[in-house]
Amino acid sequence: MNDYTFSCPNPECKEEICLTDVFRLHQAIDNDTGAAGILGYTVTLMEQIVLIHIIRIMVKLNLDALKKHCLLKMVL
Repeated sequence: MNDYTFSCPNPECKEEICLTDVFRLHQAIDNDTGAAGILGYTVTLMEQIVLIHIIRIMVKLNLDALKKHCLLKMVL
């Protein structure tokens, strides 16, 4: 086990879980499009990380800033 793998918390399971499994990118691969579906997951992941980062910055600078601003995430 290295820094990127963990033991499964289920006592009946003896498998190792990779850190990348948390993002479930393997579920986006199919026979028709191959790994092209991973792009959508990756973009969504990055959008969420950026949004959380902006909220953290706003809280760190001024907690009242969240009361005065509205953050929107567009879904198409």
